[in-house]
Amino acid sequence: MKKFYLFAALTAFAMGSHAQQSSKNYDVYDFSQTYWTDIYQDEYPAIGVFYHVSSNGRYATGCDDLVDTGICFYWDAQDAENLTFINATAENRASLRDVTDGGIFVGSVEVQAEPGEMGYCHPAIYTTDGQWTLLPLPETASAYYGTENPYNINEARAVSNDGKHIAGHIYLTRGYKDSPWGLLERAIHAPILWTRNDASGEYEITMLDEIYKNSLRYEEGTLKQIPDSVNLSTFMVYDISDDGSIICGMNEAGCGGSNPVIIRDGQLIQIFDCGEEASYDEDGKPTHSVNFNGGMCSTVDANNNVYGYYQTSDLSMLNFIFTPENELIFIDEFASCGSKTGERFGINMDLPLQPVCCSHDGSVVAGGVLVDLGFGTSESPALMADKDFVVGLKRITPETAEVGIQVQGNTLVVTGRHEVASLVNAAGKTLARGGQGSTFDLSQLPKGIYLVSVETAGGAQTFKFVR
Repeated sequence: MKKFYLFAALTAFAMGSHAQQSSKNYDVYDFSQTYWTDIYQDEYPAIGVFYHVSSNGRYATGCDDLVDTGICFYWDAQDAENLTFINATAENRASLRDVTDGGIFVGSVEVQAEPGEMGYCHPAIYTTDGQWTLLPLPETASAYYGTENPYNINEARAVSNDGKHIAGHIYLTRGYKDSPWGLLERAIHAPILWTRNDASGEYEITMLDEIYKNSLRYEEGTLKQIPDSVNLSTFMVYDISDDGSIICGMNEAGCGGSNPVIIRDGQLIQIFDCGEEASYDEDGKPTHSVNFNGGMCSTVDANNNVYGYYQTSDLSMLNFIFTPENELIFIDEFASCGSKTGERFGINMDLPLQPVCCSHDGSVVAGGVLVDLGFGTSESPALMADKDFVVGLKRITPETAEVGIQVQGNTLVVTGRHEVASLVNAAGKTLARGGQGSTFDLSQLPKGIYLVSVETAGGAQTFKFVR
């Protein structure tokens, strides 16, 4: 296949599923029994999840990055029983990650110089008429790493609802160095932003590979400047706000952990920091700790609230919402996404699928369901949809935000919106105080009964826990 900027249509076709009526007012579309056929007439089940729903709920899209068949697919509410597969009869692999209200998809497609050769993974746009359009790349884009790594490593990952802003990540060359194996290319995996020029209709590049030089870190309720102290080697983009001002994702820390981050108005903000390289004293004890786990900022809703999680070094799971007002609000379960009116959807909410994304009004919630492949389990795309349904889920609005405590391992957090919290022992002595978004380290506390006094705008509440 020749390199060219507008690809001819790759065969797309639709396969069906049956909607399941739920006890609540919505239909469940489970595509685990839907199959597609490749160019060799081999049949495969639909593998992968829906990664994004368009803001208006018209489309949902995803791809297989689990079994690595190179297939991608989309759902159209006007043909709700069917799933349309893309790239099923092509040898080059592709991915679809997000979609606009008008049905413009973003992802990547493998560009092969010659048939049978490993192709370059190129960020691209796909339209329902079967056309791929390659997005422009900077001169520093790495040809080597874009070819030798998995096909989805260079991708357009997220798009605003009107298609004006597209965010993704690509490998960029940072020079070469000598090694015992010859000359090796140095590269980083960095975020990138494409913005459509309304006059020409062409997409223009904004480089984001230098954002670490002027970054902020969330600490105890404030954003603090941390110039030149952030490692940037691997950055993964997961979502973008409709106005293009917020990109959320994950940045790999120097120690290898995953820092949940956002890029807001061109500035990097670390919500949590896993730390750089660990150091030890003469006795082998760490002089400062690092976290090899971490987390991510996964989605941003219509109100520019960012949803994410962070796993501490002692495996405590901290689920959070980061607001436009720089509030870090802990919640008692992981929320994959949220609607404009405040409903949030998560994995522990007794839903018929594992939610990943939702429309702005919450009428379409998409993700996947577990499926047995015979040699192991994976996930197949599924969604629930009804323009009239309202699921009775917890809200994130200030009026109904629930305050409570969550204790995992050696970490305690106060969930919900509040002003200040105090940790008190049985004798009434205050051991620690913290504001919104603070975490309390319990590792040095002896066993016993403790109280947490929480002050909110509506008054004080007290919670008890046993260590």
